[in-house]
Amino acid sequence: DLGARLTQLVLTGEGAKKEFPAESKARAQFNEMCESTREVLGAVDEIVWMVNSRRDTIKEFEMYVCNYAEEFLRTTNIRCRVELNAEPLDIPFDLAIRRNLFLAIKEALNNAARHSGATELILQIQPEGEEMRAVVEDNGKGFNPEAAMGERNGLSNMVQRAAEVGGSCKITSRPGAGCRIEFVTPLRVSSLRRLR
Repeated sequence: DLGARLTQLVLTGEGAKKEFPAESKARAQFNEMCESTREVLGAVDEIVWMVNSRRDTIKEFEMYVCNYAEEFLRTTNIRCRVELNAEPLDIPFDLAIRRNLFLAIKEALNNAARHSGATELILQIQPEGEEMRAVVEDNGKGFNPEAAMGERNGLSNMVQRAAEVGGSCKITSRPGAGCRIEFVTPLRVSSLRRLR
């Protein structure tokens, strides 16, 4: 219902802005309102996906993240290459872990789009035993991770999100040599972590 109402708001705004000249202030305000509403609609879609018990498998996670990455990078100059398992797995993937991993990958994609100057990005999602490994690697200008860690909240956020679910985040980069970010998380929250 919330999604339908937000969609209706976008459609109303798109219709209303046509009543104003292209360069008018009112038209610009309607554009801004429609764009903000689309962002909220996207956030609602993410929440629905995260809490949907029918979407709690590795297979569903891979599909959602890959679709998100391709859509997010579609308007940039970065070509996205996705590498997944040949056989998608219908193995359960805990909500808290997939939520944090998705948000960390999302941050990595955002950083690449904003800062890297890359033309190509590789997204790998590879379950290995009881762990999930995800890699975001670009061919951009690179940076010094130690120097950037204190300057960019996004980098520390990724490390923190992985650590919160018992995982790790390894950032490998140097000026002129692109950037590789590797996340490793468990597939399930241990009983001990649940008790905590």
